[in-house]
Amino acid sequence: MKKVTFFIIFSWILLTNVLSQDATVSLIPMPNSVQHLSGDFTIKENTTLDIRLSKEEKKLFEQQIANTSLPSMRKAKKIAKNNIIFKLVADSSLGKEGYQLSIIPDRIIAQAQHTTGLFYALQTISQLYEQSARIPAMIIKDVPDFSYRGLHLDVSRHFVNKEFILKQISALARYKINRLHLHLTDGAGWRIEIKKYPKLTTHAAWRPYKKWEDWKANGSRYGANEKGEKFGGYYTQDDIREILSSAAAHNITVIPEIEIPGHSEEVLATYPELACTCANQYPILYDYCIGTEKTFEFLENVLTEIIDLFPSEYIHIGGDEATRFGWMNCERCQNRMKLEGLKNASELQSYCIRRIEKFINSKGRKMIGWEEILEGGLAPNAIVMTWMSEKGAIQAAKTGHYAIMTPSAYCYFDSYQDAPMTQPEAVGGLLPLKKVYSYNPIPKELTPKESQYILGVQSNVWTEYMSTPEYVEYMIYPRILAIAENGWTSSSVKCWKRFHREALRQVTWLQKQGYHPFDLSKEVGDRPAYRASVNHLALHKNVVYNEPYSPFYTAAKEKTLVDGAKGNWMYTDGRWQGFANRALDVTIDLDTVTDIQHISAEFMQFIKAGIYLPGSIEIYLSADGVDYKKIKEISHKVDPHANELFYKKLIWEGKERARYIRYVAKPSPTSKEWIFTDEIEVR
Repeated sequence: MKKVTFFIIFSWILLTNVLSQDATVSLIPMPNSVQHLSGDFTIKENTTLDIRLSKEEKKLFEQQIANTSLPSMRKAKKIAKNNIIFKLVADSSLGKEGYQLSIIPDRIIAQAQHTTGLFYALQTISQLYEQSARIPAMIIKDVPDFSYRGLHLDVSRHFVNKEFILKQISALARYKINRLHLHLTDGAGWRIEIKKYPKLTTHAAWRPYKKWEDWKANGSRYGANEKGEKFGGYYTQDDIREILSSAAAHNITVIPEIEIPGHSEEVLATYPELACTCANQYPILYDYCIGTEKTFEFLENVLTEIIDLFPSEYIHIGGDEATRFGWMNCERCQNRMKLEGLKNASELQSYCIRRIEKFINSKGRKMIGWEEILEGGLAPNAIVMTWMSEKGAIQAAKTGHYAIMTPSAYCYFDSYQDAPMTQPEAVGGLLPLKKVYSYNPIPKELTPKESQYILGVQSNVWTEYMSTPEYVEYMIYPRILAIAENGWTSSSVKCWKRFHREALRQVTWLQKQGYHPFDLSKEVGDRPAYRASVNHLALHKNVVYNEPYSPFYTAAKEKTLVDGAKGNWMYTDGRWQGFANRALDVTIDLDTVTDIQHISAEFMQFIKAGIYLPGSIEIYLSADGVDYKKIKEISHKVDPHANELFYKKLIWEGKERARYIRYVAKPSPTSKEWIFTDEIEVR
């Protein structure tokens, strides 16, 4: 039979020409190799299925077919035309997830080395069928670029129920996402049943306020409010088993995250014996006491139940943003540091992480942590999940450690995805679909050998401002489609125009299935000023900074304010330059004495992020760079309660001659946090 099948396909390829240029295939993620043939295969009422798997595998695969858009098809009783064949083959080039589809006029043959590959072949056939029952003839050979393609979901800040998770698993699998990282614990609530510590779910899973920001603003308390109301929730261990069963059927691995040692105030409020001895000196402590064995007893007991529940080879322990407030003033932590010969708080945290990793490894699992686990020395077998930038992953890969790419600039889905004034509340930043799609998970600083340590890419959904399930979906889709293609499709195959066209179609499909994606067809896009360069007298001239810009928002450094590039909607786009708690004070050299009629700069105000318009502007001119004349002072009353995002251009106009321009923008006495501008225009 193998020889007959091969002969049919090989003969067809020999007898056909490559399809004309207008014949294309559009899928998400796009397959890595497509050879177009002439003709097509039509799925009809009499199309039959031939599933060549074991009894148990076949039963599951039939259910997987039923969950797609494909119509009901009869099982083939004998070799016949107009059928779809699914079979396993010994082809190591396909790996676990790869597949080959041979679509010719009388049949479709899907083959893979593993049932996971057949499952992904099925998703491809389903997407093709949704476009037309008449599927163009082609040969697809498709193997993912990365083995890890994930979605992280924070269920602590705002809890979502089991049914919501099950719904997302179905959509994620359609786009060949294979990891679901559940952020199960954080200060805003503990979200998983632990039999040994029932108060984690009777107390730490509940709070007096539904919205995270209200809870945060009112003392971060747990339990019920004065009316007896409480908000939150948790997953029982039976809920988790149901989630895991569904995920396995969709070839998704669920990775649990238990935060250690920081982001743990919900635990310390419930079990205060795990806090540092100096707890009474601080309103809230966020980090476990590393000096007491009770902490490690608690964590090992919790992790034992987690490991018994989750089959994932990876266990995520957080490791990020530990405040370390209490450690240096805690008698127990100081004793631990002396006993272990630890020099500082970073090494104390590293001691904790290494000890936890050793325990996880003893259970036959591997540890993942956010990039802060690099501080004080990386645990031997740890996998780094980088989020602040790519630096953590680069450092890990260069030292022979595996890394997963989740840099906030490209992978944090709590940012706005379109013009902020058209969108619901978000944490800040701007991350439209096109920017997500532009991301290449392999840092350019890595050699080909070092690049092998990059396991893949993941989007992170932090839910501080996502108080409803519908809003969570809105922030996930369609951006997760870009992550799916970044993780699956080779950069040489990717094409934004094709992807965007297909993403529009997928948004419509998601809406019909009851999801709540951002409507990509209504996207406003970039700020008009961002789209065109500005030509003016100071363009590319020398700029001296009398006060430094922030190292966190450098933009194009000394070239920023005269590079002709205007900023986009948000301050994180690499064009807005930030000044923290200080004035913007620069001197521009025009090279020669010049007629000047206009000087202006545009500023942003976004109080939620601590960004304010300047309280005053002073403009000075000089012919020689020594003697300066003040030509303008503009006082501006800053409204500290104007929460909406807006922009204001502050302008001087007149007639002067000068070579040097000193431009000073001072913060308001009542609003001293941040000043942001993008260009000083001189005409």
